[in-house]
Amino acid sequence: MTADSTGQGSGSGPPDGPGGPAGPGFGPPPGPGPQPGPGSWPGPGAGYGPNSGPYGAPWPPPPAPPGPPPAPQPGVIPLRPLTISDVLGAVFSTIGRYWQQIYGLVLCLVGGAALVSAAVGGIAVAVIWDTVDDVMSASDRFSGGSYSPSGGQLTTLIVTGVVVLLILAVVWLYVFSALHAVHAVVVSRAVTGTPLTAGELWRTARPRVGAVMGVELLVGLMTAGPVLVAVGGVVGMFVAAIPAGGASPDGGLIALAVIGSLVLFLAATVGVTYLSVRLLFAPSAATLEGQSAGAALSRSGTLIRGAWWRTLGITLIIGFAVSVVQQIIQYPISIFASTGMSASIAAGHDAPGPGSVIGWMCLMMLAPVLGTLISTPFTYVTNSLLYVDMRIRREGFDLTLGQAAGLPPHRAEAY
Repeated sequence: MTADSTGQGSGSGPPDGPGGPAGPGFGPPPGPGPQPGPGSWPGPGAGYGPNSGPYGAPWPPPPAPPGPPPAPQPGVIPLRPLTISDVLGAVFSTIGRYWQQIYGLVLCLVGGAALVSAAVGGIAVAVIWDTVDDVMSASDRFSGGSYSPSGGQLTTLIVTGVVVLLILAVVWLYVFSALHAVHAVVVSRAVTGTPLTAGELWRTARPRVGAVMGVELLVGLMTAGPVLVAVGGVVGMFVAAIPAGGASPDGGLIALAVIGSLVLFLAATVGVTYLSVRLLFAPSAATLEGQSAGAALSRSGTLIRGAWWRTLGITLIIGFAVSVVQQIIQYPISIFASTGMSASIAAGHDAPGPGSVIGWMCLMMLAPVLGTLISTPFTYVTNSLLYVDMRIRREGFDLTLGQAAGLPPHRAEAY
């Protein structure tokens, strides 16, 4: 074997034995080399490790754990806390499903109240007609302004007017309280998908109308408080700013009175808004929970605690939508009535007769009345749906509703 210039033999053959020189074409065996120290081990993406698949490819991530099942929906709402879109959809769905029962009772209640109001006014005029006729006749005889009704005549007119106003106030308070109770019952059936007839609706709501009347009366008195305080403060400031004896008032005091009046009315508006939202659920609580008027007010405050702003926002959004619907109903009728009256005047080139004027005026008055009748249920249904939503959030009421709808127990979502 001949050695070349590199000192290695030429040719081929097996390597020498242990301890001998390496054979031709083979280098020295590789040594162990440096070992990775602590902290230098390759991570999972280096081609091996617990997350690596065959040939170093990473394994796919494990599947996500299954989430809670979707909430059941036996009626107009899913049995979970409601979003704004849920409330909006449920309002229209409720009225769409039960429109015959709702508007049938609305027409009966409002129409009946209108007839009672007309009857009370007619009876009052008939009772005091002699006094009214005497006053009118005397006014004609003393057209120069020297006549004034006697004390007895004024007493008769004032007492009759107060009695008529009180009767009408009670009648319309009953109507609005009955509408609150009726719509609360409708919502209680709509959320569980339960059918409901008009007779069953009225039989269920009628026993609770008295409690709702108490709620409405207390709410009216409470919200009137800030307004009365503001009015009294305004009157007091202007009385103090205007000097007695006919002296000229101080401009600075008048300016302070005006600024103070604006501040008082702003504070009154804030107070009335706060109380109105805080007590929003009282009629529903009085109807559906059998609460007395005072207990229903306290119950509403408990339910709305911590959700005042959310409730205000949703009611404003629904109120805007209701006003749009109301204007869509009102404007075509009003435009038709005003256009028809103008066309009648232009065609005759003269003033229309009394019958024509009365007819067109009645048609123009029909527009706001019809718009109010159609849009009013939207507000009542919204209030009752928000009441249900707050009970779901506070008390897990969705489980109770599911049980009432005959559903198996479902997993309550976190809220």
